[in-house]
Amino acid sequence: MEWLKAYTLKENMVLGSIYEHERTQHRVFVKKVPIKIGVTEVRILKDINGATGLDFYDYVIENEMISMAMAYFDGIPLSQYKPVATDFTWITRQAFICISNLHRKGYIHMDIKPSNIMIGKGHQLCIIDFGNARHIKDAPLAYQLPGNLEFASPESMIEGHALDYKSDYYALVRVLMHCFKSVIHAVDGAFLSRLLPYGHIIPSDRPSNIDELL
Repeated sequence: MEWLKAYTLKENMVLGSIYEHERTQHRVFVKKVPIKIGVTEVRILKDINGATGLDFYDYVIENEMISMAMAYFDGIPLSQYKPVATDFTWITRQAFICISNLHRKGYIHMDIKPSNIMIGKGHQLCIIDFGNARHIKDAPLAYQLPGNLEFASPESMIEGHALDYKSDYYALVRVLMHCFKSVIHAVDGAFLSRLLPYGHIIPSDRPSNIDELL
């Protein structure tokens, strides 16, 4: 990634580093993981570029590690967000729009959890980490446990069960209810009633698209 030489290292983090261009102040996040973990994520990031709110730039493989450069998202994970009832509707809508955009590209995320949903300024939101994602055509064939069992749909933990996009819907509802549990009594009741069917334990009872939430 020769172009990265024009950027200065600003901060080292657990999974990567933040670089900044001296003249434009444009920031890039470089995530570094073992090849066996990162190769799938690179392939998906290239395919869905920008669909979930995160632009992918480039990657390089060195010494059994893969470094992937992407736009830096200035925000915090939903796991660190202090819940506000009036934010529930826009965060829910943006999260479902991001995951729906991923689905339109043919992928199931399979690891929806609070730390993989980033909240930024100005009602910005993005979904990250596609190491567990798989293409819908592969979903019934290559069995693997979802990335996080706490929020995973019941059907995603059954070997050989055909999965579809509704598995992500279920996980997303579980995450939202968990993160907003302290203020859920104060959120828009009508909107909440439209959201809850997406978290139904029976996949066939979940809506097939996000139209009810828009």
